[in-house]
Amino acid sequence: SQPVAAGRTYTLAGDCLPARDLARACSRACGGHARVLSVPSPVVRLAGLAGRLLPLPIYPDQLARLRSEKPPGSPEAMDELGFAPRPLDEGLLGVDARDRNVSPH
Repeated sequence: SQPVAAGRTYTLAGDCLPARDLARACSRACGGHARVLSVPSPVVRLAGLAGRLLPLPIYPDQLARLRSEKPPGSPEAMDELGFAPRPLDEGLLGVDARDRNVSPH
């Protein structure tokens, strides 16, 4: 008999949040005090276009992907896979602890 998840696709996701909130959470988790700046969309769009010609770390499609609607998490993932998303801050603490080879608890 095959596992219930065989051949299925799940979206494993927690809450969707703006990039600036993710950057702030990452900074907090790493003990930093990074200043997060908002860059207007037209400036990012121009930088993306320039990225086609110059060695910039941004491409035109990235802004569209950041602004697009994200799929919700698959509710059946909990029942079928035992997956439950953790709050972002909790997950980042675990990543930071692994980077330092320390237990998060």
